[in-house]
Amino acid sequence: ATLVAVADKDKADGAQLKAIWKNFVESPEFLAFIISNIGWIVGRLVKNENAEKWITNILKSFIK
Repeated sequence: ATLVAVADKDKADGAQLKAIWKNFVESPEFLAFIISNIGWIVGRLVKNENAEKWITNILKSFIK
């Protein structure tokens, strides 16, 4: 979709791209992906194993 927005005849590429990515990030599929991979995501951002587990558990409790 990103390439189509840039390659089409509509010159408002920025607005198109913003709408495409906003819809993607707000989609149920994206949210499901984030939820199913929350431990991996936190692990990439937090290098302390205990903090990682603590943050992951807190995030999971808010998501349910």
